[in-house]
Amino acid sequence: MVPNLPPATTEADALVLTRACALLGAGAVIAVPTETVYGLAADARNSEALARLFALKARPANRPFSLLLPDASALDALAADLTDAARTLAHTCWPGPLTLIVRARADTGLGIVPAPATLGLRVPDHPLTLALLRRYGAPLAAPSANPSGALSPTCAEHVYEHFGVRVPFVLDGGPCAIGLESTLVDCTTETPRILRPGALETERIASLLNLPRAALESARQEAQPLRTPLYLLSRADLLTHLTARLDKHQPTAVLAFTPAPSVLRDHPLLFWHTAPANAAGFAHALYDALSQIERCPARVALVQMPPAQPAWSAILIRLQRYATAGAVPSKDAVC
Repeated sequence: MVPNLPPATTEADALVLTRACALLGAGAVIAVPTETVYGLAADARNSEALARLFALKARPANRPFSLLLPDASALDALAADLTDAARTLAHTCWPGPLTLIVRARADTGLGIVPAPATLGLRVPDHPLTLALLRRYGAPLAAPSANPSGALSPTCAEHVYEHFGVRVPFVLDGGPCAIGLESTLVDCTTETPRILRPGALETERIASLLNLPRAALESARQEAQPLRTPLYLLSRADLLTHLTARLDKHQPTAVLAFTPAPSVLRDHPLLFWHTAPANAAGFAHALYDALSQIERCPARVALVQMPPAQPAWSAILIRLQRYATAGAVPSKDAVC
Protein backbone atom coordinates (compact mmCIF):
# COMPACT_ATOMS: atom_id res chain seq x y z
CA MET A 1 0.00 0.00 0.00
CA VAL A 2 1.30 3.48 -0.93
CA PRO A 3 1.77 5.69 2.17
CA ASN A 4 -0.54 8.69 2.37
CA LEU A 5 2.11 11.34 1.91
CA PRO A 6 1.36 14.88 0.72
CA PRO A 7 1.37 14.99 -3.07
CA ALA A 8 3.91 17.07 -4.96
CA THR A 9 3.07 18.88 -8.17
CA THR A 10 5.04 19.99 -11.21
CA GLU A 11 4.47 23.56 -9.92
CA ALA A 12 7.03 22.64 -7.24
CA ASP A 13 4.91 23.29 -4.18
CA ALA A 14 7.02 25.27 -1.73
CA LEU A 15 6.06 23.24 1.34
CA VAL A 16 6.99 19.95 -0.32
CA LEU A 17 10.37 21.28 -1.46
CA THR A 18 11.02 22.74 1.98
CA ARG A 19 10.38 19.33 3.52
CA ALA A 20 12.64 17.60 0.99
CA CYS A 21 15.47 20.09 1.63
CA ALA A 22 15.13 19.66 5.39
CA LEU A 23 15.40 15.88 5.10
CA LEU A 24 18.42 16.11 2.79
CA GLY A 25 20.07 18.57 5.14
CA ALA A 26 19.54 16.14 8.03
CA GLY A 27 21.37 13.40 6.13
CA ALA A 28 18.29 11.46 4.99
CA VAL A 29 17.91 9.59 1.71
CA ILE A 30 14.79 10.55 -0.23
CA ALA A 31 13.49 9.66 -3.71
CA VAL A 32 13.11 12.12 -6.58
CA PRO A 33 11.63 11.96 -10.07
CA THR A 34 13.53 12.51 -13.29
CA GLU A 35 12.43 12.24 -16.90
CA THR A 36 14.18 8.85 -17.13
CA VAL A 37 13.53 6.89 -13.89
CA TYR A 38 13.08 7.75 -10.21
CA GLY A 39 16.28 8.14 -8.20
CA LEU A 40 17.31 7.92 -4.59
CA ALA A 41 18.91 11.17 -3.52
CA ALA A 42 21.35 12.18 -0.77
CA ASP A 43 23.58 15.17 -0.15
CA ALA A 44 26.80 14.31 -2.02
CA ARG A 45 28.87 16.22 0.57
CA ASN A 46 27.62 14.13 3.50
CA SER A 47 29.60 10.91 4.03
CA GLU A 48 27.03 9.47 6.44
CA ALA A 49 24.18 10.13 4.01
CA LEU A 50 26.17 8.46 1.23
CA ALA A 51 26.78 5.43 3.44
CA ARG A 52 23.01 5.16 3.95
CA LEU A 53 22.58 5.38 0.20
CA PHE A 54 25.02 2.52 -0.43
CA ALA A 55 23.24 0.42 2.21
CA LEU A 56 19.80 1.04 0.71
CA LYS A 57 21.03 0.14 -2.77
CA ALA A 58 22.94 -2.89 -1.45
CA ARG A 59 25.70 -1.71 -3.73
CA PRO A 60 29.49 -2.19 -3.42
CA ALA A 61 31.34 0.95 -2.34
CA ASN A 62 33.61 0.71 -5.40
CA ARG A 63 30.63 1.47 -7.69
CA PRO A 64 30.06 5.21 -7.28
CA PHE A 65 26.80 7.05 -7.81
CA SER A 66 26.14 9.72 -10.40
CA LEU A 67 25.38 13.26 -9.25
CA LEU A 68 22.43 15.47 -10.17
CA LEU A 69 23.23 19.13 -10.86
CA PRO A 70 20.92 22.12 -11.38
CA ASP A 71 22.57 23.21 -14.64
CA ALA A 72 25.74 22.90 -16.71
CA SER A 73 27.40 25.84 -14.94
CA ALA A 74 28.16 23.48 -12.02
CA LEU A 75 30.54 21.45 -14.21
CA ASP A 76 33.69 23.45 -13.62
CA ALA A 77 33.34 23.30 -9.83
CA LEU A 78 33.45 19.49 -9.92
CA ALA A 79 35.28 18.40 -13.08
CA ALA A 80 38.93 18.70 -14.08
CA ASP A 81 40.44 18.59 -17.56
CA LEU A 82 37.06 18.78 -19.28
CA THR A 83 37.27 17.74 -22.91
CA ASP A 84 35.64 19.64 -25.75
CA ALA A 85 33.36 16.65 -26.22
CA ALA A 86 32.17 16.82 -22.61
CA ARG A 87 31.42 20.53 -22.87
CA THR A 88 29.62 20.10 -26.17
CA LEU A 89 27.40 17.33 -24.83
CA ALA A 90 26.69 19.10 -21.54
CA HIS A 91 25.73 22.42 -23.06
CA THR A 92 23.73 20.83 -25.88
CA CYS A 93 21.97 17.96 -24.13
CA TRP A 94 21.37 19.20 -20.55
CA PRO A 95 18.83 19.20 -19.05
CA GLY A 96 18.26 15.75 -20.49
CA PRO A 97 18.84 11.99 -20.33
CA LEU A 98 22.63 12.10 -20.51
CA THR A 99 25.16 11.23 -17.79
CA LEU A 100 28.76 12.26 -18.40
CA ILE A 101 31.73 10.52 -16.78
CA VAL A 102 34.44 13.14 -16.18
CA ARG A 103 37.61 13.47 -14.14
CA ALA A 104 37.00 14.88 -10.66
CA ARG A 105 38.71 17.94 -9.26
CA ALA A 106 40.76 17.34 -6.13
CA ASP A 107 38.77 19.92 -4.16
CA THR A 108 35.16 18.96 -4.88
CA GLY A 109 34.15 18.85 -1.21
CA LEU A 110 32.17 15.67 -1.87
CA GLY A 111 31.76 12.96 0.73
CA ILE A 112 33.09 10.16 -1.47
CA VAL A 113 35.12 10.26 -4.67
CA PRO A 114 36.42 6.69 -5.05
CA ALA A 115 39.47 5.82 -7.12
CA PRO A 116 39.80 6.29 -9.98
CA ALA A 117 38.75 9.87 -9.29
CA THR A 118 35.89 10.22 -11.76
CA LEU A 119 32.34 11.50 -11.45
CA GLY A 120 29.11 10.82 -13.28
CA LEU A 121 27.20 14.08 -13.75
CA ARG A 122 23.72 14.84 -15.05
CA VAL A 123 21.17 17.65 -15.17
CA PRO A 124 17.73 16.00 -15.12
CA ASP A 125 14.90 17.32 -17.23
CA HIS A 126 12.19 17.32 -14.56
CA PRO A 127 10.85 20.64 -13.25
CA LEU A 128 10.25 19.40 -9.72
CA THR A 129 13.73 17.95 -9.22
CA LEU A 130 15.38 20.92 -10.92
CA ALA A 131 13.54 23.18 -8.49
CA LEU A 132 14.78 21.03 -5.61
CA LEU A 133 18.38 21.15 -6.84
CA ARG A 134 18.27 24.94 -7.20
CA ARG A 135 16.73 25.38 -3.77
CA TYR A 136 19.03 22.93 -2.00
CA GLY A 137 22.20 24.37 -3.53
CA ALA A 138 24.37 21.23 -3.52
CA PRO A 139 24.85 18.21 -5.80
CA LEU A 140 22.74 15.18 -5.00
CA ALA A 141 24.11 11.67 -5.30
CA ALA A 142 21.28 9.93 -7.11
CA PRO A 143 21.31 6.33 -8.34
CA SER A 144 18.07 4.78 -9.58
CA ALA A 145 15.59 4.16 -6.76
CA ASN A 146 15.79 0.38 -6.72
CA PRO A 147 17.95 -2.19 -4.95
CA SER A 148 20.87 -3.28 -7.11
CA GLY A 149 19.68 -5.86 -9.61
CA ALA A 150 16.00 -4.89 -9.43
CA LEU A 151 13.99 -3.14 -12.15
CA SER A 152 14.27 0.64 -12.30
CA PRO A 153 11.22 2.52 -10.97
CA THR A 154 9.24 4.78 -13.28
CA CYS A 155 6.62 5.99 -10.80
CA ALA A 156 6.42 6.69 -7.08
CA GLU A 157 4.52 3.45 -6.46
CA HIS A 158 7.50 1.43 -7.71
CA VAL A 159 9.76 3.20 -5.18
CA TYR A 160 7.38 2.32 -2.33
CA GLU A 161 7.31 -1.30 -3.51
CA HIS A 162 11.11 -1.45 -3.40
CA PHE A 163 11.76 0.34 -0.11
CA GLY A 164 8.56 1.05 1.83
CA VAL A 165 9.23 3.17 4.92
CA ARG A 166 13.01 2.83 4.58
CA VAL A 167 12.80 5.88 2.29
CA PRO A 168 11.07 8.54 4.43
CA PHE A 169 9.94 10.76 1.57
CA VAL A 170 9.21 10.38 -2.14
CA LEU A 171 8.93 13.55 -4.18
CA ASP A 172 6.07 12.40 -6.41
CA GLY A 173 6.38 13.90 -9.86
CA GLY A 174 4.07 11.42 -11.57
CA PRO A 175 5.14 8.78 -14.10
CA CYS A 176 8.53 9.40 -15.72
CA ALA A 177 8.20 10.98 -19.16
CA ILE A 178 10.81 8.71 -20.80
CA GLY A 179 11.00 5.63 -18.57
CA LEU A 180 14.45 4.47 -19.73
CA GLU A 181 17.75 5.25 -17.99
CA SER A 182 20.03 8.02 -19.18
CA THR A 183 22.76 7.36 -21.72
CA LEU A 184 26.12 7.04 -19.94
CA VAL A 185 29.09 8.50 -21.82
CA ASP A 186 32.70 8.27 -20.65
CA CYS A 187 34.39 11.56 -21.49
CA THR A 188 37.69 10.77 -19.76
CA THR A 189 39.18 9.15 -22.86
CA GLU A 190 40.39 10.81 -26.07
CA THR A 191 37.38 9.43 -27.93
CA PRO A 192 34.23 9.33 -25.78
CA ARG A 193 32.63 5.91 -25.24
CA ILE A 194 29.03 5.06 -24.57
CA LEU A 195 29.15 2.80 -21.51
CA ARG A 196 25.37 2.40 -21.29
CA PRO A 197 23.04 3.12 -24.21
CA GLY A 198 19.94 4.90 -23.00
CA ALA A 199 17.29 7.48 -23.71
CA LEU A 200 19.62 9.79 -25.66
CA GLU A 201 20.22 8.02 -28.96
CA THR A 202 23.74 7.10 -30.05
CA GLU A 203 23.09 8.73 -33.43
CA ARG A 204 22.42 12.07 -31.75
CA ILE A 205 25.68 11.88 -29.79
CA ALA A 206 27.65 10.81 -32.85
CA SER A 207 26.22 13.73 -34.82
CA LEU A 208 27.05 16.27 -32.12
CA LEU A 209 30.64 15.02 -31.83
CA ASN A 210 31.10 14.40 -35.57
CA LEU A 211 32.08 10.80 -34.90
CA PRO A 212 30.94 7.51 -36.45
CA ARG A 213 28.54 5.51 -34.31
CA ALA A 214 30.96 2.57 -34.17
CA ALA A 215 33.64 4.75 -32.55
CA LEU A 216 31.35 5.41 -29.56
CA GLU A 217 30.00 1.95 -28.88
CA SER A 218 31.39 -0.19 -26.09
CA ALA A 219 30.94 -3.74 -24.86
CA ARG A 220 27.53 -5.33 -24.31
CA GLN A 221 25.92 -4.86 -20.90
CA GLU A 222 26.30 -7.51 -18.20
CA ALA A 223 23.40 -10.00 -18.02
CA GLN A 224 20.80 -9.44 -15.31
CA PRO A 225 18.03 -12.05 -15.68
CA LEU A 226 14.63 -11.32 -14.15
CA ARG A 227 12.99 -13.51 -11.52
CA THR A 228 10.54 -14.60 -14.22
CA PRO A 229 12.50 -16.23 -17.08
CA LEU A 230 12.22 -13.93 -20.11
CA TYR A 231 12.61 -14.89 -23.76
CA LEU A 232 12.79 -12.65 -26.82
CA LEU A 233 10.89 -14.07 -29.80
CA SER A 234 9.46 -13.04 -33.13
CA ARG A 235 5.67 -12.63 -33.01
CA ALA A 236 5.13 -15.90 -34.90
CA ASP A 237 7.40 -17.87 -32.56
CA LEU A 238 5.88 -16.12 -29.56
CA LEU A 239 2.36 -17.26 -30.49
CA THR A 240 3.57 -20.80 -31.19
CA HIS A 241 5.29 -21.10 -27.81
CA LEU A 242 2.41 -19.38 -26.04
CA THR A 243 -0.18 -21.79 -27.43
CA ALA A 244 1.93 -24.79 -26.46
CA ARG A 245 2.35 -23.53 -22.89
CA LEU A 246 -1.29 -22.71 -22.40
CA ASP A 247 -2.24 -26.16 -23.72
CA LYS A 248 -0.05 -27.56 -20.94
CA HIS A 249 -1.75 -25.27 -18.38
CA GLN A 250 1.41 -23.20 -17.79
CA PRO A 251 0.76 -19.59 -16.65
CA THR A 252 2.50 -17.35 -19.19
CA ALA A 253 3.10 -13.60 -19.48
CA VAL A 254 3.47 -11.81 -22.79
CA LEU A 255 4.75 -8.37 -23.73
CA ALA A 256 3.92 -7.54 -27.34
CA PHE A 257 3.10 -4.67 -29.68
CA THR A 258 -0.47 -5.73 -30.40
CA PRO A 259 -3.35 -7.10 -28.28
CA ALA A 260 -3.75 -10.81 -27.66
CA PRO A 261 -5.56 -12.82 -30.36
CA SER A 262 -9.29 -12.82 -29.68
CA VAL A 263 -9.35 -16.59 -29.06
CA LEU A 264 -6.84 -16.19 -26.21
CA ARG A 265 -7.93 -12.85 -24.77
CA ASP A 266 -9.88 -14.27 -21.82
CA HIS A 267 -7.59 -17.21 -21.06
CA PRO A 268 -7.18 -17.45 -17.26
CA LEU A 269 -3.49 -18.42 -17.47
CA LEU A 270 -2.48 -15.65 -19.89
CA PHE A 271 -1.08 -12.34 -18.62
CA TRP A 272 -0.84 -10.23 -21.78
CA HIS A 273 0.68 -6.74 -21.80
CA THR A 274 0.34 -4.60 -24.91
CA ALA A 275 2.99 -1.90 -25.33
CA PRO A 276 3.11 0.84 -27.99
CA ALA A 277 4.72 -0.15 -31.28
CA ASN A 278 6.91 2.98 -31.35
CA ALA A 279 10.23 3.12 -29.51
CA ALA A 280 9.42 6.09 -27.25
CA GLY A 281 6.07 4.63 -26.19
CA PHE A 282 7.51 1.17 -25.64
CA ALA A 283 10.36 2.57 -23.51
CA HIS A 284 7.86 4.51 -21.41
CA ALA A 285 5.83 1.35 -20.75
CA LEU A 286 8.69 -1.15 -20.42
CA TYR A 287 9.61 -1.13 -16.73
CA ASP A 288 6.02 -0.92 -15.52
CA ALA A 289 5.12 -3.91 -17.72
CA LEU A 290 8.13 -5.92 -16.52
CA SER A 291 7.28 -5.04 -12.90
CA GLN A 292 3.75 -6.35 -13.41
CA ILE A 293 5.12 -9.50 -15.03
CA GLU A 294 7.41 -10.15 -12.05
CA ARG A 295 4.42 -9.83 -9.70
CA CYS A 296 2.03 -12.05 -11.65
CA PRO A 297 1.93 -15.88 -11.30
CA ALA A 298 3.42 -16.51 -14.76
CA ARG A 299 6.23 -19.05 -14.94
CA VAL A 300 7.76 -17.51 -18.04
CA ALA A 301 7.60 -14.23 -19.98
CA LEU A 302 7.57 -14.15 -23.77
CA VAL A 303 8.54 -10.77 -25.20
CA GLN A 304 8.17 -9.75 -28.82
CA MET A 305 11.52 -8.89 -30.39
CA PRO A 306 11.82 -5.14 -31.17
CA PRO A 307 12.68 -4.00 -34.69
CA ALA A 308 16.37 -3.92 -35.62
CA GLN A 309 16.38 -0.12 -35.93
CA PRO A 310 18.60 2.51 -34.26
CA ALA A 311 15.70 4.02 -32.30
CA TRP A 312 15.15 0.64 -30.61
CA SER A 313 18.79 -0.19 -29.82
CA ALA A 314 18.77 0.87 -26.13
CA ILE A 315 15.51 -1.03 -25.54
CA LEU A 316 16.85 -4.16 -27.23
CA ILE A 317 20.05 -4.02 -25.17
CA ARG A 318 18.00 -3.91 -21.95
CA LEU A 319 15.75 -6.76 -23.01
CA GLN A 320 18.80 -8.84 -23.93
CA ARG A 321 20.26 -8.04 -20.52
CA TYR A 322 17.12 -9.29 -18.77
CA ALA A 323 16.64 -12.31 -21.03
CA THR A 324 17.32 -15.82 -19.80
CA ALA A 325 20.38 -17.43 -21.37
CA GLY A 326 19.53 -19.52 -24.41
CA ALA A 327 17.93 -18.60 -27.71
CA VAL A 328 14.37 -19.84 -27.16
CA PRO A 329 12.47 -21.74 -24.47
CA SER A 330 11.46 -25.30 -25.06
CA LYS A 331 7.75 -25.65 -25.81
CA ASP A 332 7.76 -29.02 -24.10
CA ALA A 333 9.54 -28.13 -20.89
CA VAL A 334 7.56 -27.46 -17.76
CA CYS A 335 8.72 -24.04 -16.53
